[in-house]
Amino acid sequence: MKKTLVAIAALAAFGAASAQSTVTLYGRIDASVGKTEVKATGDLAATAQDQGASVNSGQVSGSRWGMQGVEDLGGGMKANFRLESGFGVDDGRSAQGGRLFGRTASVGLSGGFGSIGLGRQVTLVANGGWAITNGYANYDAWASTANNAGFGNPGSVATDSVRKDNSIIYATPNMGGLVGSLMWAPGENGTAAVNGSDYWSLGLDYNSGPIWVTFQYESDEVNPATFAAAAGGTRQKAWILGGKYDMGVASLALSYQRAEVGASEDRGWALGLNAPLGPVNLAFEYARETTETGGAFASRANALNLRVSYPLSKRTDVYAFLSDGKSRTAAGGTQDLSRYSLGVRHSF
Repeated sequence: MKKTLVAIAALAAFGAASAQSTVTLYGRIDASVGKTEVKATGDLAATAQDQGASVNSGQVSGSRWGMQGVEDLGGGMKANFRLESGFGVDDGRSAQGGRLFGRTASVGLSGGFGSIGLGRQVTLVANGGWAITNGYANYDAWASTANNAGFGNPGSVATDSVRKDNSIIYATPNMGGLVGSLMWAPGENGTAAVNGSDYWSLGLDYNSGPIWVTFQYESDEVNPATFAAAAGGTRQKAWILGGKYDMGVASLALSYQRAEVGASEDRGWALGLNAPLGPVNLAFEYARETTETGGAFASRANALNLRVSYPLSKRTDVYAFLSDGKSRTAAGGTQDLSRYSLGVRHSF
């Protein structure tokens, strides 16, 4: 009898502990077959490419797997963590430069004071102003050719940092839909190499009902091996403002961004539309960015993306993805992007 009571007590204690702490394994696998081609002339001729038919990973959403957990510490406070690894389903290799948890690696606390997280984390801009319009044409039109593996705005000075190492993010409690955020990533290695720079960002979001308005400002020490020397500056300063309205039958979003390094300045905007057509979902985005140096035109790029998806179940869908883009420089160089994919996504 005594042993039975001890066993019951042990099981009860285990059950209580389990109820206070949860760990979830999740992931998404995105594979497609398609073709990407960039025709280029003049001073952009070296960026020309034609991959031919290929099997690709993450054309619509990056393939990833991860673990996230929450522990109830009592008194309204919780501990949480997220470890997320990106990979290419086409070749099985790790993404983000081969990092084990290259998408996210963070741990933090949350409670009545808001939340705080430490580690490698997604920037406020990437989660806010870039994401609000669907986030795909932005990466084509707003990124430089060097930062975007070929096509882009050749003279762009926006650093386009999606994630930051060694970062701290604090977010206030939700105050009737209003949340403020602060992100800081000290330049621990003392250089301006990618993800080793001194970086900080402020964000403000209002998200209530059908309305989402988002604003971020960031300051980032730039890498002199890319464009800092030519632009005559050492820091990029940028801001982005976006808004989205869900009309029920469709949602419409618009964003505007500016970035500057020294005498160079980017100005860009993006328009996004999401519309469910029965079981089919249509997503459209157009983005455009112009760069000036010393007040004179330097380069420009625009891109259009169209995605059509059809659910086969709650966790699996098939899609068609089309992209078209054009860019040019003051010297007369041009780029013409053409991309299409047919793919399948599965979430678990």
